[in-house]
Amino acid sequence: MKKKKQPLHAKSIQVDRRLQAFLLLTVAVFCILIFRLWTIQIYQQEKYAKKAEKNYIRNVPVLSRRGRILDANNVVLASDEDYYDVWIPIRRKDGAKNVVTPDVKKSLELLSMILDESYGTLEYRYVNGKRDIYYKQNRVRVASRIPWQQYVAIKERIIEFPRSAMVFPNPVPTRRYWYGELAAHIIGYTGEVSPRELKNPLYENYGVGDRIGKIGLERQYESLLRGKDGVNIVVVDKNEIQQGGPISQIPSTPGHDIVLNIDKDLQQAAEMILGASDGVIVAQDPNNGAVLAMASNPRFDPQYPSRYMTDPAQPMFHKAIRGAFEPGSVFKIFEVVPLLEELKINPNATVYCPGYFTLPGGPIWKCHLHSGHGNLNLYQAVAKSCNVFFYENVNRLGINSLFVWASEFGFNRPTGVDLPDESVREFPSPRTKKTWYTGYTVNMAIGQGDIVLTPLQVSTALCALVNSGTLYQPRVADKVVAPDGQVVEDFKPVVSNVIQASTSTWDVLHQAMWDVVNTSSGTGRRIVDPELEIAGKSGTAQTSKGDLTHAWFVCYAPYENPKIAITVILEYAGHGGEEAAPLAKQLLDLYFGRTQLADLSTAAPPQPSL
Repeated sequence: MKKKKQPLHAKSIQVDRRLQAFLLLTVAVFCILIFRLWTIQIYQQEKYAKKAEKNYIRNVPVLSRRGRILDANNVVLASDEDYYDVWIPIRRKDGAKNVVTPDVKKSLELLSMILDESYGTLEYRYVNGKRDIYYKQNRVRVASRIPWQQYVAIKERIIEFPRSAMVFPNPVPTRRYWYGELAAHIIGYTGEVSPRELKNPLYENYGVGDRIGKIGLERQYESLLRGKDGVNIVVVDKNEIQQGGPISQIPSTPGHDIVLNIDKDLQQAAEMILGASDGVIVAQDPNNGAVLAMASNPRFDPQYPSRYMTDPAQPMFHKAIRGAFEPGSVFKIFEVVPLLEELKINPNATVYCPGYFTLPGGPIWKCHLHSGHGNLNLYQAVAKSCNVFFYENVNRLGINSLFVWASEFGFNRPTGVDLPDESVREFPSPRTKKTWYTGYTVNMAIGQGDIVLTPLQVSTALCALVNSGTLYQPRVADKVVAPDGQVVEDFKPVVSNVIQASTSTWDVLHQAMWDVVNTSSGTGRRIVDPELEIAGKSGTAQTSKGDLTHAWFVCYAPYENPKIAITVILEYAGHGGEEAAPLAKQLLDLYFGRTQLADLSTAAPPQPSL
């Protein structure tokens, strides 16, 4: 049986329905597309514009310059100058390590010639080096801190680098220490902040790669020396190449300058005079505690601190503020004050020195002159540095009174100098030992036993003796100056203590110190000068190394109107009056303009004692 054919008009109706459905679907799709376009281009325009911007807008930091460090005469000792880091765009493949494409290879080969570095080194840095976080990790640093000359050489040949592997030398302010080792312990050095330091609340506003002061003034005045970084907003293309100048800028602000009390020429002279000898020279203004020079040997070059980190000689150790030394007979001048004030001895009364001192049933303590000095008064005892005179009188004074007076001179606490990491020892007393024997006091009478002081402690106390009782806090920095030249802080002298003693006591002490240098039997007679009255005291301190002794000499000048006080210690060098006193005299001559630096440079430097 044959099927009945469908009428023609029925087929037409079916086609019309399919066409209508297709048309409706097409209209719906177009409506959706139009709605989506409207959403993107109009309703969410701002959102997608910002997303697009991120693909080509970069916020690039403008690193600030650190403040300068200048001497008392505005000679620049440390400042920032521009060096350059060199970056190259990264090419990756499937998330693997950076790929050295032919263009990258060409750029690295050209850089190798310009920077005089091996291709292998540059390629290793490209593959493994630090990425630039400000360029979405799309660049890598292949060279650090190149100088101006190499920067110019790169710019001159910039068109030779392939566009897809273009090099970018970016300026990086880098610390420059203009006189090498000069005052290195005082100035310090800078370096990148470490992960451990970033955990310190002091560095909460710092980030990876930021510079901080590590030691010395660089660290002490970090908050003042540090500037504030700026920002350049720039447009880049797909190769991270900047298109034109910045579209917006926030300028960087340099840090404050620190002007010191240190005199560059006097500091240089102190270091030259010290030469290769291990030791310390400190010079201060006794009228306000200002540190004029402070040399410590061995020294280091702050431009290259990593070279010295493992040096067994520890050249980065600042002996002036951390070194613990037996003061020897220099300590005797500080005992004169309690002997006169508390023990009430008559400075003209004599004590007989047979060459030794003993306690009932105790050991024998010898004088440095084994044959004895005979009868001598306080002036002669100081001038000749008689041990027996001080053994006897300090034993009568007692350890408790000695401790109190030593504390008055600051021997039981840090000086408060404006440098980090000052370290001092507790002054010995019955509270530092379970059992205190009288013999301990006798040993301390000549600056031996358990007494150890830093050279700066001795220098600061010396200034108090010279000015008749005012113990000043030593100060390295004089003032802080803003980038516009305005003084934002002027450091005034800080008084740590006023030692209560009569005028006659200070007069006796000053006269006794004058006798040390200006009498024929004084231990400092080798530096007597008819044109410059000097007062001082020598010291020869026994050490743990047998017969080897530290050589001390402290002095001030002019006698009637003191301008400078000097402390010298030479480690294991012998007698203070013979070895240390001449060095102090050389520094005095330069300070008062009687010699020049050129005169010191032609003289043979002192040789190390060991």
